[in-house]
Amino acid sequence: MYNGILSEPNAENSRIDHLADEAQGIVIPFCEELYGAHQAFAQKMWPSKRRRREPAYNRWKFRGKASGPVDGLLLAVVNGEVVGQLGVIPVSLRIDGQDYPAQWACDLMVDPLLRRRKLGSLLFSAAMKRKMITLGSDPSEKADLTMTHLGFRPLKGPVKMILPINAAHVLRWKLPQLPDSLADALGRCLQPLIRLRSFRLAQTQATDGVRLAKWHEAVPLLRKRFIRIPHVVHDDAFYEWRCSGLTGYSSQLDAFISDSGSAAIVEGSPSYYYVYEWLAKDLSESRSLFGAILRHARIQKSQTIMVFANTNDEVEQLKHLGFLAMRTPVKVIYYPSGSMDKHANFHYTIYDSDGNL
Repeated sequence: MYNGILSEPNAENSRIDHLADEAQGIVIPFCEELYGAHQAFAQKMWPSKRRRREPAYNRWKFRGKASGPVDGLLLAVVNGEVVGQLGVIPVSLRIDGQDYPAQWACDLMVDPLLRRRKLGSLLFSAAMKRKMITLGSDPSEKADLTMTHLGFRPLKGPVKMILPINAAHVLRWKLPQLPDSLADALGRCLQPLIRLRSFRLAQTQATDGVRLAKWHEAVPLLRKRFIRIPHVVHDDAFYEWRCSGLTGYSSQLDAFISDSGSAAIVEGSPSYYYVYEWLAKDLSESRSLFGAILRHARIQKSQTIMVFANTNDEVEQLKHLGFLAMRTPVKVIYYPSGSMDKHANFHYTIYDSDGNL
């Protein structure tokens, strides 16, 4: 055992040892010497996402220092060229009252010309070999197959819930093959129903004790929540990193707080209005809080409000307010076995990993 809970690799996970050995010399942390090679890779894989190839953004997103290797961004390098990457954002994980080092896996990408050469497995094995818990959420079908084969196990996460503001946006999300002109036409027909769903929230008063605030004003209120199941620790370093943003790349987050102690940390965008983390003691408080959020989302011209519900009570409150619940809860996966096997659920907020980054 190490760290009091993580089992040393056993016979079942011997494949990780073999792959991790094979990854030596191929999987290398992001660093100054690889800036140019990584920029070329990111330009090829994400041509429309400038920040993916910017060193300052990658250092911030993966919580690295201003210089030197960034352990949170692993690169597969062949003949001096970056041909794959895996992000593993460092966090602290609380299980049964004790904290452990952990990392959220994200942004797995391998050059299509070099797929089926197990580069994805080499990247994952290099991360999984570290003495910390590795986590993932809602992996793609291909990534899920790879991670399950490597030994990841599932936990039930929160219910993803949305409140549509623009019907056409929901149609484009649910039916991506639908032509824009048809989505707009159908959206206009459905818009009265969309407004009806949020009618109760729209009727709340702007003077009901909820106000727009700075994110740090919400932190003391959000910390009053007691969470029994495994969850990411939102300490000072986490909030400072995730809520302060990075100039030119990620905005500083907003918050709403109420006189009675409800709070939420939020961010508006042209598509989704994200409620990253929230706390309200009952339906009345939820109505006041999300009524203010809806008004702000409309001002921001966001098209859909997204929020996670981690308890049955939260799900029912949000349904009462007009939110739609996705059929399948968020899937959280973890490695190694033994770290959380006795638990069935995981408390998860939108920004615990790389939500909207």
